[in-house]
This record gives sequence, structure tokens and C-alpha cells, in this order.
Amino acid sequence: SRFFLPGPQAAPLTMMRSSHLKHHRSLGKDNDSDKQYYALEQFNDGLAYKKWIMMSFFGGMFMPIILKLKHSSKKSQKKSVTGISKEKILDYCSIIAMQAAISLYTFYLTGSVFSYFYAWMLPLFTVMFGLNTLRSNLEHAKHHKLSTNQTLLFTFRPSKFVCFFISPFNMNYHAEHHISPAIPFYNLPYASITEGDYNVTLCKCYTSRFRQIVRSFE
Repeated sequence: SRFFLPGPQAAPLTMMRSSHLKHHRSLGKDNDSDKQYYALEQFNDGLAYKKWIMMSFFGGMFMPIILKLKHSSKKSQKKSVTGISKEKILDYCSIIAMQAAISLYTFYLTGSVFSYFYAWMLPLFTVMFGLNTLRSNLEHAKHHKLSTNQTLLFTFRPSKFVCFFISPFNMNYHAEHHISPAIPFYNLPYASITEGDYNVTLCKCYTSRFRQIVRSFE
């Protein structure tokens, strides 16, 4: 998985795992490593929120994600007394090997050394980061001016076409993923819950949820 999933994304698996598990433990709390995605109090109005979503498709989340992973790395280094772990070495090796393979393959296909940057890295830091930011926001966002007992657990039932782009690996079953995180992604549909269970809100699509958040600023 290191080589074929996070490796092509230039993402260190160990730091990502540490950050994601902290997100599960600290959902809704100030020390949640993913709160930057869903904390609506950072926006003054709906226009600022929409601009933030739009800018995430132009690389706006690049530095926040780097800083988040860097913070996770520092935390894990404090716990380690033997220096760089074997897992981190494998992380770096997977990233270097896969990025080299992708750059060689894009050069083979196009004959241009720059194709790696415009055909792989550019979509990675724009489209992929943007879609991930949008999904992460819609999965947990609640407006800070509304009732404090709002749920942070939302689960979606969009079309397969929408899932392909926004929530692959059954991540539209996001409340199920949080309630039972040990369930592998391919079994999440079998753990499907209904609205009202575990204080979960069921949404039919991501667009209606986006409009709901924008209206919540009014």
C-alpha cells in the first residue's frame, strides 16, 4: 500500500496514518488535525467560505497540508527514541521510487521532461487537493452560530458517478467509517445506517449539503 497508494501522491503513509487516527480520536475538538477542513468559524460569511473552497482547487491547501504532516512528524519523533523508524524509511523510499517511475513513464508517453509536472503534479495539487478539501468539509462542517448540539457525523448516498470523483473507496459512508473505523472500505455499504442512528445526518448528495452550509451563514 505504501508504494501504490500514498507513494504516487507523494504522501508519507506513517504521518498520514498518525494524523488520521488523531482526527478520529479528537473529532470536533481543538486539537483535531483535520479541523482546518470543517471549522466554519474561520469564515466571516458565505462568500469567504465559497472563495476558500474555490482556492483549494488552485493549490490553496498545499501549505496547510504540509504543515499538518510536519506537525504529525514532530509528534511522532518525540515518542521515538531510536531516530528514524523503519516505517518512515519505507515511506521515503516509496515516494522516491513511485515519483521516479511516474516521471519516467510520462516522459516515455510524451517525450517531454515537463510532462511529469503538468500531467501529474499539477492535477495532484489542484484537482485532487480541491476535491479532498470539499469532501472533508462537507463530511463534518457545522455552523458555529447554530445549536451547539449539531452532529458532526454526516453520511451521503450520491450517485456512483459522483462517488468516483468526490468519495472513492466508499468514503461517502463517512459516519459509518467514524462509528466503526475498523471496518474495511469494501464492507462499509453493508454497515449502512439510517438517519437518527448515533446522531447521524443522512444526505442524499454533496451539492445539497454545500448549499445548506452556504445558507447557514445567512
